[in-house]
Amino acid sequence: MPEIQRADPQARRKTIILILVMMVVFFPTLYWANSHIESIEEWVAQPGETIRRAKLILSVLIALGAIFLLAISIFTFGFASAILRSDRFPPPKIKVVKDIRIRRGIAARNIGRLMQALGIASLLFLIALILVGWTLIQEVDQMAI
Repeated sequence: MPEIQRADPQARRKTIILILVMMVVFFPTLYWANSHIESIEEWVAQPGETIRRAKLILSVLIALGAIFLLAISIFTFGFASAILRSDRFPPPKIKVVKDIRIRRGIAARNIGRLMQALGIASLLFLIALILVGWTLIQEVDQMAI
């Protein structure tokens, strides 16, 4: 009989609340942006300010994406190191939101290495985002000339 780590009801409740809060913030913001798209376009296209404002919007979007990718990378590397250190998945003292079979030994190390690979992939995406973003911002500057 496999060893099972039981779900923590409080962790499950916190996860559901977090998802609901994110939905309450995200969907009205998306609705607002969609309903005000024309005024946003007018704001960007004001004479003499178009290039500066386009660069600002690009910079903010790139920064948000970079912060998100950096957070994912840090989390996955930390989680992977906890798995590899403990030789157990899920690592001890980690609360889970659903009942999960505990894996040890080679299976746990494989999961830890996969998490490391995901961390590296997110770092590579982060670097690519910064490089592509920098190139786009330079192209917007060239459009001004």
